[in-house]
Amino acid sequence: MYYLHQNNLISKYQCGFQNNHSTYDLLLYMTEQIYQAIHQNSVIYAAFLDISSAYDSVWRDGLRYKLRTQFHLNGRMYWWIDSFLQDRNGKVVLNGTQSEWSSFKIGVPQGSSLSPILFIMFINDIVDVIHHSKVGLFADDIGVWSAPTTAKIEDMTQQHNQLQKLSNGRNNG
Repeated sequence: MYYLHQNNLISKYQCGFQNNHSTYDLLLYMTEQIYQAIHQNSVIYAAFLDISSAYDSVWRDGLRYKLRTQFHLNGRMYWWIDSFLQDRNGKVVLNGTQSEWSSFKIGVPQGSSLSPILFIMFINDIVDVIHHSKVGLFADDIGVWSAPTTAKIEDMTQQHNQLQKLSNGRNNG
């Protein structure tokens, strides 16, 4: 994390898994934004999203690409992480019954201290696809809100529709 912070590589909107940041920071930021909107007599639209099965949903090839291009990792550090992600196998044990061993092609390992860091690196650029709205992140929880200062119903409808698309997992700018 030191490298990521020293080089300002983690989004300033991410409060999860970081020293001196907590849910309070995110709540304070959101509360300030809401108070400003109320002071300006704005309507506030918000969507609060949770990435289901967050660690299991990490696309490893996409993560590897981001490690090299966005986080400028190369050499031994990159190859060490790449090795960490390769050849992951597991099985399920439930009430003493075991499944067969399976190979996992996506996701980062549960329970590893490296996995939360890799996860926030993977979703770090999600803020880049959110336009005309405010955003806050805490690990796999995302808050997106908008407070249009216009009384035009068309503008408010546009903001509402964008947040609706985000909450449905679609974003067209």
